[in-house]
Amino acid sequence: MATKISNPCYRCGKERIKAKTWNEKVTNFMGTSVITYTQTVCPDPECQKIVEKELAAQKKKKEAFELDKENRKAAFKASNKKRSIDLKNSRKQYKHK
Repeated sequence: MATKISNPCYRCGKERIKAKTWNEKVTNFMGTSVITYTQTVCPDPECQKIVEKELAAQKKKKEAFELDKENRKAAFKASNKKRSIDLKNSRKQYKHK
């Protein structure tokens, strides 16, 4: 007996429907696995448009955060490298005195 899993739209509460299903082969250390993806959408087109806008905004925000994170990381590494060079130079100067 198969049970149906509920997948309501988080915005309007209607049961989401399958829009697209596809398979991908993924190679890993155990061999090859086939992964099945299923994309579901809200049956109400207006609601789905709003959901897609919200998801796009979230994605944009996440990408901006990741870019900012990478920039901070690069700046931190650069400042540490500069400190390391300054420390080495100060040690050399101390030895020569």
